[in-house]
Amino acid sequence: MKAPPLLVARYAIRRQCGLWLSRLRLNRLQPILEERQARFFRRAADGFLPSVVDSARNRSRKGNSGEFHYGNFSPAACLKSRRWWSRLVIPIGNWYMRRIGADSEVLSQPAWTAWEQAIAARKFELQTNCVMTLGELPAASSGIVLSTYLGQAEVAATDKLQAVSLALIALRQLHRICGVWPNDLAKTLSHGDATVGNVCIDNERQTATWFDFDTRHCPHVSQLDRECDDFRALTFSAAICLPQTYHEQLADRSVEIVGGEVSARFKELLSTDWSLPNVFQLAQAPLQLGDYNALRQTWSAAIHRRFGK
Repeated sequence: MKAPPLLVARYAIRRQCGLWLSRLRLNRLQPILEERQARFFRRAADGFLPSVVDSARNRSRKGNSGEFHYGNFSPAACLKSRRWWSRLVIPIGNWYMRRIGADSEVLSQPAWTAWEQAIAARKFELQTNCVMTLGELPAASSGIVLSTYLGQAEVAATDKLQAVSLALIALRQLHRICGVWPNDLAKTLSHGDATVGNVCIDNERQTATWFDFDTRHCPHVSQLDRECDDFRALTFSAAICLPQTYHEQLADRSVEIVGGEVSARFKELLSTDWSLPNVFQLAQAPLQLGDYNALRQTWSAAIHRRFGK
């Protein structure tokens, strides 16, 4: 059935806005080229050290920018920080996100640092490796960002499906961790921008690690809806990188991993709130209208096959 022209035009405008949003770079990466600096950051690999954040800030020429370290999955480490103009853009962006009904918000520099520290505290308390937070530097051979892996033409589609499965398993582990949210709310964690660009997969160890927690779900969003939103962001952004013939397998694997409760709510959202994606969702996965509707049908069918719902 052909979509009405007005709906097609509305979707095209949203998608174009989503593409613009996805190209907006609030952060900058500064490689650490000196071996002395790289050795300094490698000492943080065994655990989260708040002093690492302070030291990175002191080493920066713009100390008030709040620079801190992230591994970039290559032999060199890098410093990651907000661009100076981000403090002007973020409040406007979050206002717009609320207007379009997005479930996430972009954190200011102080809130971002505090949130990463809170996640890190729980990570090392529970001894889990499903997340990577500030002050950690993975070994050069510890993995590859999933979006990069899925974009490699020489990798078989079945191997890509397995990589997405690893990311989903790690995401479910993250969802089981209870953390302290703003206003001392104790709730399970979620990512808020769980696309293929924010997870590293390690094929040798068969593990995955989530990073980049500068976007967070709004505190009022329920746990189930937050999990569904992360599930959507990962699987739909992964579907773009896979041949369409593998979408059914991706849906079946995904539904099996996340379970019945999340799947049932996910199917409901696809037919109601997410029948037409908002701009932020299209920034995460800029699908054409026909492809988006096809994915909705594929995932709904997979949930019905698995759970009869």
